[in-house]
Amino acid sequence: MACPPLDVLCIDDESLLRAYLTDASPLRGNLPQAVLFPSDAAEVAKVIRWANKEKVAVYPYGGGSSLVGSPLPFDGIVVDTSLLLDLEVFEKDKLVLAGAGWRLSELNHVLRRYGLWFPVDPGSVEWATVGGVVATNAGGIRAVKYGLTSDHVRALEFVTPVGEVVWSGAWAKKSSTWLRVHQLLVGSEGTLGIVTKALLTLSRVPERREAVLLLFEEAEEMGEAVLDILELAPSALEFMDPKTVRAVNSRTDMSLKMPEKYLLLVEFDDERSSEKTKLILDKYEGIKEDPETLWKYRKLAGPSLTLVKGSRSDWDVAVPVSLLPEAIKFVYENARDWEVAVFGHAGDGNLHVNLLHPPGEEWVRKAIEKAKEIICEMSKRYKATVSGEHGIGLLKLALLGCEVDEPALELWKAIKKALDPNLILNPGKKIPL
Repeated sequence: MACPPLDVLCIDDESLLRAYLTDASPLRGNLPQAVLFPSDAAEVAKVIRWANKEKVAVYPYGGGSSLVGSPLPFDGIVVDTSLLLDLEVFEKDKLVLAGAGWRLSELNHVLRRYGLWFPVDPGSVEWATVGGVVATNAGGIRAVKYGLTSDHVRALEFVTPVGEVVWSGAWAKKSSTWLRVHQLLVGSEGTLGIVTKALLTLSRVPERREAVLLLFEEAEEMGEAVLDILELAPSALEFMDPKTVRAVNSRTDMSLKMPEKYLLLVEFDDERSSEKTKLILDKYEGIKEDPETLWKYRKLAGPSLTLVKGSRSDWDVAVPVSLLPEAIKFVYENARDWEVAVFGHAGDGNLHVNLLHPPGEEWVRKAIEKAKEIICEMSKRYKATVSGEHGIGLLKLALLGCEVDEPALELWKAIKKALDPNLILNPGKKIPL
């Protein structure tokens, strides 16, 4: 293992390289030859040009919060984007030009000085990066009102798989000029280019937020309430099943305990918030709760379920919202031989189907087989998409055929080969070759 002969910050000590073997998925990579820390797009381009010349694979790595193994290396070198920290805030236009290395929590800390925020709010907001959420088209808790990352990307600076620095997109709110190559990068998981900067649209920090917790005995009742509440334009509308609630309640560091029922966690952040919370509390069983307390509880769902058996695989299938109760019931009926828990984003039909299992490659293999069986059938019955927000990475590669037909996959492969003729950029992820 050795750093390449480039004037770019690099580490090749095995004890340090081990930090890049894992992300938030149950998968594990192999030791890379080295990890490089470019400070700008020119240095990224220098690394990519060298890698093409030497035919060395390159794995972009952001915050390491992927649940599907997107950044894990299996040979070659890692490009760590944590030093890409340029930042310009355009307060009047509610825009920010942010380097790919900014963690969302830190970015929003800065933006709040201007009364602004970037409202994409995944569970990993504390360590997810700008480059990472662009690469996966992340959503999160507030997607029901504020949309996905793609809804906020106005332009990107990125380095192509052959080492060219490209800007794509307009500063103006409307433009028919550009071939929207930057949107092709959104959700491509580092296979078509490495994002170095993103021009993102922002929102004003809400002046008023109110939240309620609603309780239901059955998924069907909860589903009817979801459709009802969507008419009131919530800023967040989340659900947790009884098994997930039990897992969070069992944590010794959590003073708040919830009834082990189906829970809907609802937030409003507009001028009618008080009126809306009263309307739904008059109609459904529930309580008013502090928003921060409620979201702290909700964001412990995934980590708490991991503790049940030591590991889990999270399958973020999404269905049309009206089919949410049927989809939940289908999961339970078809995963009887597994310990399974479901939570997610009720407002946009995004289920997190958690198969709980001990650590180990054999258990991950079994989980992939079970998930493929369930999700392929859900795609047929409920118009399900394989991934609502986590991406495909390595974990879900075997499931792509459940949703994406062969002509579409061939088109993906053609695009990949055209942009990355040496197939060096994040090979083995997203696009089956």
